[in-house]
Parts: sequence; C-alpha cells; structure tokens
Amino acid sequence: MLVSRGGHTLETLAEGAVVGTSSPRRKAQLLRVRPGLSVREIRGNLSTRLKKMEDGLYDALVLAAAGLERMGIHPGGAESLPFLPAPCQGIIALEAPLNSPLFSLGRSVAHRETFLCSVAERSLLKTLGVGCHVPFAALARMEGRILVLEAEILDPLGRESVRLSCRGPVASEKEAVRAGAALGERFRETPEAVRLLAESLAGAEGRP
Repeated sequence: MLVSRGGHTLETLAEGAVVGTSSPRRKAQLLRVRPGLSVREIRGNLSTRLKKMEDGLYDALVLAAAGLERMGIHPGGAESLPFLPAPCQGIIALEAPLNSPLFSLGRSVAHRETFLCSVAERSLLKTLGVGCHVPFAALARMEGRILVLEAEILDPLGRESVRLSCRGPVASEKEAVRAGAALGERFRETPEAVRLLAESLAGAEGRP
C-alpha cells in the first residue's frame, strides 16, 4: 500500500518525492514505474514509520497491507499498488515440532489452498536460493484445482526485470513443491534472469 502525506497516488507524486521502504523488492518495483522518485530506506514499526512521514522526513511510504490490517491501521487515501508481493507475504504460520500435538492441531486448522500456495512459493525460493535482500517477488493462487504461480526478478533500480509464470493442477504438497521448483528451473534457464539474480545476490552480500 502507498500512503502519502498529501493523499497522492504513485502517479501524482512529484518528481523527486521521497518514498520510504525497507524492501529492495519494493524499491525496484517503484523505480520501474517512477524512476524519478527518491526511494530511501526506512526502519521502525508501523507507528514509527508513519510518524516519520508526518514529521516530513518522507513524502510517502510503501507498507504491507496485511500488516496495516492486522494492526487495525487504516490511513486515509492509501493506494493499493499493482505489484507482486514477496513470497508468502501476509500468510500467518504456526511453527511447531514435527509430529507434535501442536503440529497436528495446526495441520487440522490450516487453510488448504493457502498452504499449497505457500509451499509452491517456498519451493521456488529454495530452488533459486534467494532471500529478502534480493528484489524478487512471487505470488501463487488457486483457481479451482489449478495452481497459478507468477514471479519476477528485478535489478535493484528497476531498470530491468524478468517475469515468468506457470499453471497446472495441484492437489498435494508434493505437487506444490514440484510446481515451485519447476518455475525456479525456468528462471535458471533464462539468461537474463540468471544475470539479474547473480547481480542481486552479489549486491546483497554483507547486508545484515
């Protein structure tokens, strides 16, 4: 979500406007659409970030819609951006020891479609070996029994990107793993994607 001090949209922000985000992916996606913006890193919880914008340090912020919703924060004039999210963004997960009572309970209440989507997205990440410091986005969704998985890798300044997708029937965890891995292999077979991935991984080395 884009939240701004003046109720601006991404399209109406002035050239040189300062936009805050802590995500390399969001920075690259913003600059791909609006290369004239000044995208700067921002840290802190939601309240801290919003206060920094109100104090004039930023003209706008890009924030996760899921985080705003969970905190009950509804900024006026917020704009939903048409960008692919980070893999598994917005999914609530329960971590428990394998085969424990808590693990069994979690399995029993899990949302099946969301679980399969998360498995496919995580399999894609594992195949490519990327983390949160790489401008990489992915989103899976179920259309009936068909899983649709879209993903993209960008260069840090949004000048180049490669976007690939796949679709096919998925009814089990193993099939979701295979779907994610298969799309990952397609990225590895695409020269432009291989180059962008190598450059992004090199740039991410040494970051905390």
